[in-house]
Amino acid sequence: MPRPAPPDQPHDRSTVSRLILIPTQREATLLVSAMETAGQRLLTHKSCRVALCGFGPITSSAMTMNWLQRFRPQSVTLVGTAGAYDDRLEIGSAYWFATVAQYGIGVGQGIRYQGAGACQFHALQPPGAGGPTVSQNLFIQRPGSDQDIAQVEIGVGDLRLVESQAVGDVIALAGGDSGLLLTVCAAAANMEEVGQRLACFPQSRAEEMEGYAVATACLATGTPLRILRGISNLAGDRQHHRWQMESALRSVAERLLEDLQAD
Repeated sequence: MPRPAPPDQPHDRSTVSRLILIPTQREATLLVSAMETAGQRLLTHKSCRVALCGFGPITSSAMTMNWLQRFRPQSVTLVGTAGAYDDRLEIGSAYWFATVAQYGIGVGQGIRYQGAGACQFHALQPPGAGGPTVSQNLFIQRPGSDQDIAQVEIGVGDLRLVESQAVGDVIALAGGDSGLLLTVCAAAANMEEVGQRLACFPQSRAEEMEGYAVATACLATGTPLRILRGISNLAGDRQHHRWQMESALRSVAERLLEDLQAD
């Protein structure tokens, strides 16, 4: 068996077919246990790498970029749990999502919240927005003078957003049929907060805390991303004794193995 590359030596893109990201150690432990020996061997056979991306949008974005640079995978699959907004998604089952958006980055809170799109901000520079798509030169002048004292090239990339909504930006994923997944900065504490989120994104089916961040990193590197989430609870329900983490992650394991076998 080949030895893993040291952290400062990236893998060749052709050697890692799929990077499977999991937010937390608990989710990883339950998932790997549910996959059992045959599933774990399949991961190796399919040249997959499994890594923790961390909890929440900030850590998961940074760690995803770290793993992308190290492993250079052909594709990424983010797995874990989520809270459903209604009974369209069954607790204990797992779903592949088609799109992902973010709620929480913008202006205000609660009923006064306005997302990035409403504020005319874009998480990434969309095409045709009046600016270059590769780089631009910024000329800096001394106050009161028309003489340039510095020239800085600013890379803005060739980054493509799928669509700009009234609130926030939606990123399309590389396959999925279960609608919109909403990435939040903090889980809904009650049904009132769920209602506020649905008022902004009425088409969203479930919430979690990493998908949009991981999608942004993948979009920036041109790496296809799919998101598979097991529904452990209803969003807004903070009574953990009602949650079904184990059954949700068993369903994730089953659907992930089916996808790997078909790949």
